[in-house]
Amino acid sequence: MPARWTLSLVLLLTGFAAGYLAGLRTGENPEDPSQKVKPVDRATDSQEKLTIAKNGPVEVSPEGPDKSQEVETSASEVVENLPAPRRSQLQDSYLLLEEEQNLVGIVDLILALIHQRRFPEADQLMESALEGLNGGKLNSPLWKNSSNPSFMVIRYCQSTENLRSVMEYALYLSKLNTLPELLADLREEVLLGEAATMFLGLNDGSADDLTADLIPYYRDRIENWDRTTWTNRSVIHSLGLIPTDESAILIADLKDWTSSNLKLELIQALANNGSSIAVEVMTTWLAEERNPRFKLALEDALRLLGQ
Repeated sequence: MPARWTLSLVLLLTGFAAGYLAGLRTGENPEDPSQKVKPVDRATDSQEKLTIAKNGPVEVSPEGPDKSQEVETSASEVVENLPAPRRSQLQDSYLLLEEEQNLVGIVDLILALIHQRRFPEADQLMESALEGLNGGKLNSPLWKNSSNPSFMVIRYCQSTENLRSVMEYALYLSKLNTLPELLADLREEVLLGEAATMFLGLNDGSADDLTADLIPYYRDRIENWDRTTWTNRSVIHSLGLIPTDESAILIADLKDWTSSNLKLELIQALANNGSSIAVEVMTTWLAEERNPRFKLALEDALRLLGQ
C-alpha cells in the first residue's frame, strides 16, 4: 500500500479512538442542569422579613423569599441603609404610600416595625404620618377625623405577641425625655387618654409585667397633678387596670385630696385592681364613708370581689 494511504489510515483511526474515549468520559459525568450546585438559602424559618408591597400592606413574614414582584429587604439590610445619604427603601415605601393616600398601608408599615421592636424607625414614620394628617400630604377627606387607625390597632392587639410589642412600644415612649411636639401629643393620647384604658384593657394577663413597668410614669403624672386636665380620670382608670399592690396604693393615695367627682372613678379603679391592698382600702373606706352613693358603690365592689 502506498505510504500516503497508510499515513491517512493511521490518522483516521487515531482520531476515531480519541473521539470514542472523550465520549466515554462525557457519558460518565453528563452536564445535567438539574445537578448543578445551587446557592444555599441562609434564611431560617424563624427569620422575620419585612415585605414591602408597592400597592399593598406590609407583612412581617417568617417564611422564605417571596417569588412575587414585591420589593423585599431584611430588617438588618434596612438598618444598614438608614445612615446612608440616600433615602432608604423604608422611607421610599412610606412616600409612595403617602402619595397614594394609603393611611391603612402606613399604619401596617408602622405596626410591622413595632412588631420587630424597631422603635426609633417607627417613631420617624409615626411623626411623618402625624405631620401628614395635620396639614400635610395625607389630606384625603377619607381620613378626616378617621378612626381607622384605632380599629386597626385594636384588631392587631388581639394577638398576645402583638399586644406585647405594642405595650413595649408604649413603655419605650414613656421613658423618652424629649419628643417632637406631635409625637409627644401622641404619647399623651396613648398613655393618658382613652387609648390607654383601651390598651391596658386588652391585657388578658399575658402582659402584666409590662403594664407594671408603666407605674413610674403614672406616679410622675400624679406628682405633677393638674386638677383641671382631662387626663386625670384616665390616669385613675389606667392604674385600675394594672393589677398590682403598688397601683392600688397610688389609687388610695388620691382619695384624700382628689375632687369628689372623681371618687366613683377611684372606687371603680380599686374594684378593677382587685388586689388584697385594694380590698383592704375599700373596706376601710366603707367604714368611714357617709355619702350613700359612694357607700353603695363600695358595697357592690366588695361583694363582686367575694368580700
